[in-house]
Amino acid sequence: MSEYKFYDLGVVCGRFGHEHLGHVSLFDNCMALCKRTLILVGSSQEYGTLRNPFRIETRIDVIKETYPGMNEDTLMIRGIKDLTNEYDVNSKWGKFVKSEVEYHEHKFANLMVYGNDEFRSHWFAEEDLVRNC
Repeated sequence: MSEYKFYDLGVVCGRFGHEHLGHVSLFDNCMALCKRTLILVGSSQEYGTLRNPFRIETRIDVIKETYPGMNEDTLMIRGIKDLTNEYDVNSKWGKFVKSEVEYHEHKFANLMVYGNDEFRSHWFAEEDLVRNC
């Protein structure tokens, strides 16, 4: 008997400069709710800075090591560049994230899982949000 999932596709987006238990909790929650999880690793063009010390390949490898044996059909991990800079978080960024998800998955996600970061509330225009709180 297969495990029931509430959603088909979930997205988690962040820089994940150093993976920590909060990130793992986000990933785990998304995978528990969704058949497929897409993790977008932000600021993919940046490395060697205080906020982004590691290359995108390293950040992706660390996440993959957390979930050994997870196949690409269930957990997809992709880089996403900053639209302008890592501090530019507004509805244009949200539209860019949406277009990147649609590019990789040919549709937008049913669910976006995110942490308690105030910036996330500015990613999408109010009219683009559907909240189930």
